[in-house]
Amino acid sequence: AAARHDYQRFAAQELPTRAQFRYPPYETMARLIVRSPSETEAEAFAEQITAGLRSAVEECQADVRILGPAPAPLAKLHGKFRFHTLLQAPQPELLRRILRQVTDTAKTPEPVQWVVDVDPINLL
Repeated sequence: AAARHDYQRFAAQELPTRAQFRYPPYETMARLIVRSPSETEAEAFAEQITAGLRSAVEECQADVRILGPAPAPLAKLHGKFRFHTLLQAPQPELLRRILRQVTDTAKTPEPVQWVVDVDPINLL
């Protein structure tokens, strides 16, 4: 359907799956990606920041789903090891508030890098 640009058929097939798994447009999703030349450092920081996210969710008793951290599907890219965490929330503002609470206070060790992708197009 997508190859034929048949939006109606594509939407009819895709939207029920998106609703079932709480994917956009039914909920807001964010993907936190951590990368480092050191696999150990990338994994440790991904675990640390995800623990902070879990604590923030528990504090506000929010209906936020957290998956991960786990190695990204492309676990090593351009010489850097990658771990990711997925978050899903019913309202965009709730997700932003939780992310901001944790990311504003995160102490990122050298040479770790990380990024937050809201409503990601792909999960690779």
